Amino acid sequence: MLIPTSFNTKTVSDMRQDPVGLLAAVDKSGGPQYIFYRSTPRAVILKISHYKELLETVEDYRDGLLAQKLEKEDKKRIGWLSQKGFEKKAGLAF
Repeated sequence: MLIPTSFNTKTVSDMRQDPVGLLAAVDKSGGPQYIFYRSTPRAVILKISHYKELLETVEDYRDGLLAQKLEKEDKKRIGWLSQKGFEKKAGLAF
């Protein structure tokens, strides 16, 4: 976890006074900028590419959890089809 330092922290006043500078700081540092309000961390600003990576990571994690759950299911009870069974039923088998 990245620790807030003087290089990656800004205040709400900084956001009001120089929003473009804040965005430039995010681009320059490559990491998050922590936004403080009354000496309390309140928000984090990320580059959009980092935010997308985080969303993809969360989605992959959730997909993995779902896959683990489905692996434990009784496949006969729920009518589970193998890849070949699906292709045959869908008329895709050659």
